[in-house]
Amino acid sequence: AAAGGPLGVNLHLGILQLVSTIVYVLAAVASLAAGYRLRGASGLWGWGAALLMMALSNFLLYRYGTVVNPSGLVIVGTLFVAACATMWMSLRQSHRPDVEVAAVVSMVIASCGIFIAAFFVAWHFGSAYRAYSLVFSLFAGGLMLLAAVEARSDTDGKKPLRPDNPISSALFVIALAHFARGAVVVLEVERVLERETAAIAVNNLRYFTTLCVLLVTVGLVLSAVRRQDEESPLP
Repeated sequence: AAAGGPLGVNLHLGILQLVSTIVYVLAAVASLAAGYRLRGASGLWGWGAALLMMALSNFLLYRYGTVVNPSGLVIVGTLFVAACATMWMSLRQSHRPDVEVAAVVSMVIASCGIFIAAFFVAWHFGSAYRAYSLVFSLFAGGLMLLAAVEARSDTDGKKPLRPDNPISSALFVIALAHFARGAVVVLEVERVLERETAAIAVNNLRYFTTLCVLLVTVGLVLSAVRRQDEESPLP
């Protein structure tokens, strides 16, 4: 259990982590199954893999608690950052057929490497948990913002997601939620927010982002189905 918070908040956090893990696994199965069944839906494979990484990251937090040693925080955070980077690159790959798997893997590795370096620099100037929370929020928010921008792109003759498409909007909201988490951490450090209040805010943001990720997954599957129907020759 997380130290310093009331039992109700800790229990609520554990439930959220378990529910998020289950939701991400189910969404990953749906995404991978759709990628297997649909032609030209290669981006769903990457999205499904990203969801599995998110599920593992959440499960580790659920299993071992939020306050773990710095090496544990690095593992959990790196998994989630890798998932966010994979989500961004999977959308890029779905819009740009020339983007190879090697480029996706290279970008994911680079994102993780920069995250790890930033974490240890931030840790040098503060506690491991606060450094993790702030750096994690900035990286996750930034990568999901890139994913939201990518969802609106129009390249190589591919039919883009409309600017008002809920997929792009939901990704943008996820990015804002991660940035908001970073702001909550800063306010807690500056003693503007009480620790219990900050924990409740972070828990609500976690619930909100989990719901949005599920909505994006459903939207991507439906978009792939619609695209296949439009490209299928008439009998």
